[in-house]
Amino acid sequence: MKTSTITREDIERLYQSGQQGITDFVENLVRDVNALEKRLAALEKKKSPKPMAIPKPSKPVLTYTALKIIAQNRYDEAVILLDSNHYQGAYYLAGYSVEMAFKARICKVLGEEDFFEQATFKDFKIHNLKDLLILSGLRRIFEDDKRRLPDLEDHWSLIQNVWSEQLRYEVIGNKSQQDTQALLNAISNPQKTGLLQWIQKHW
Repeated sequence: MKTSTITREDIERLYQSGQQGITDFVENLVRDVNALEKRLAALEKKKSPKPMAIPKPSKPVLTYTALKIIAQNRYDEAVILLDSNHYQGAYYLAGYSVEMAFKARICKVLGEEDFFEQATFKDFKIHNLKDLLILSGLRRIFEDDKRRLPDLEDHWSLIQNVWSEQLRYEVIGNKSQQDTQALLNAISNPQKTGLLQWIQKHW
């Protein structure tokens, strides 16, 4: 776009040309300004970087191997919470170690790798530990083992009676250090009689 400088001579000619000349000049000036604004807007648009596309969250992948790692991690994290006097969180998180262990076993039994991807698993995405014991194919083995491992039956009885995913709604302070320690001991302990340790022998 061409732009011109208004000289003193231009102003004098406008003055001599009367009202019509001034009107024409102003109209031309407005037209030039509008055209300039459009050009600047177009240039600004070209220079502006395109907004970055927000990536879609990827589906979680719960493979047989990942589930085994997660099961142990949930227990280890519960121990850290217990040692930090966060008993409610430790209690809640510890139960998931058993749930994840059962689900790892289910992957092995069904010969499927990804717990989330396969439509096969739609009926297995539950939290009830009694049902997971059955679905994992371990109930008969459990019935046999509990006769020679009395601690196993005691640990199972405690865990499946006191833990559920609904604990996430409980008010902080409902679980004591003693309660939490007992649950964690039933899941894993130095004597290797915990329920998690028993499942790990069969996955």
